[in-house]
Amino acid sequence: MVWGDIAPGLQMAQACHAMAAFAAAYPEECASWHADGNNLVCLSVPGEGELRALAAKALVRGCLATVFVEPDLGGQATAAALTGQAKGMLRPLRLALAA
Repeated sequence: MVWGDIAPGLQMAQACHAMAAFAAAYPEECASWHADGNNLVCLSVPGEGELRALAAKALVRGCLATVFVEPDLGGQATAAALTGQAKGMLRPLRLALAA
């Protein structure tokens, strides 16, 4: 998930950073995901508070998650990557970059 209120190119860059952080933190999970179909969905949240809250909620529910903090944006959390088990709690979110 990424902030929906940053520029589209920046949203995608932040999402890629979050995925790279997830792959580094959970290499076995990432390899399994890649072998089993590797579906990705990029969703949008209004801002940092919502992003952090959803990532924390996912962790409490036993999902793996990483939050990417962008140094060039004052150390704010701009994106997160979560395992597919979090999809139920993410259903209300909109697709990132949706018109």
